[in-house]
Amino acid sequence: MSLDAAAAEAGYTLVNLAARGERSSVYRADDASGERVALRVFGSDVSADAIRERVAALDAVDHPNVLRIRDVLDLDGEPAVVTDWFDGAPLDDALGGPEAMPEVRAERVARQLLEGLRALHAEGIAHGALSEHNVLVDGDDILLVDLALGADVTAEPAADLQNAAPILRSLFARTDVPAWRTEAIDAAGRGAGATDAAALIDAVLPSRRERTRRERVETEEKPPVLMMIAVGLGAVLVTLGAFLWLGPDEDPLPGPTITGEETETGS
Repeated sequence: MSLDAAAAEAGYTLVNLAARGERSSVYRADDASGERVALRVFGSDVSADAIRERVAALDAVDHPNVLRIRDVLDLDGEPAVVTDWFDGAPLDDALGGPEAMPEVRAERVARQLLEGLRALHAEGIAHGALSEHNVLVDGDDILLVDLALGADVTAEPAADLQNAAPILRSLFARTDVPAWRTEAIDAAGRGAGATDAAALIDAVLPSRRERTRRERVETEEKPPVLMMIAVGLGAVLVTLGAFLWLGPDEDPLPGPTITGEETETGS
């Protein structure tokens, strides 16, 4: 039976192939009521039971930034999932354009990404495959997709935070990133850094009052460094000025002349 026929038998009409990956292909499709959905079809080597187990766990997550899975199908021996359709592009494509993403928009995208992770982690679930390619962007709205369906997921939430770090760096790469934000991103999921999504949100996207406080602290720490630079530059200018004033071949200033053991001061 063809894929189109198998999908039709399950109540879905395939429209076109939207994306093809190593483990699956995603099709635009319409359900029986004509609503647009996404049909992700896996190869026969992927365990349908593993997909159902993963979907059952994800069913507890209800968040606008996390892909919602509607159904699990068996299309003539090939497992498939039906999900909401999201008309967006992968984040790596959105960031690859000639125009820099404005900081305000980057902050909105970052917040939604981290809020989606927080919703997953609240249910004890790790995304397991977080990357720029698995974050879809449509304007200021984002959706976490893939969700490691059909994969052997052993990742912990902390691994999601570590995988989020390069995504956040890419989001803010073309903005004037303050030191406190860079440090928070680099430490995500490691050592003294944020160990959960809520803490990472507070560290990277603080309230306006907290942001003002951090910027004031950074400003107060800069003067000693600037003063050292200014003093060093001043010394260089003084030396250069003296050299230009005297010249390299000028006679020495008048002073005592040493001849043998006697000193003539010249009265």
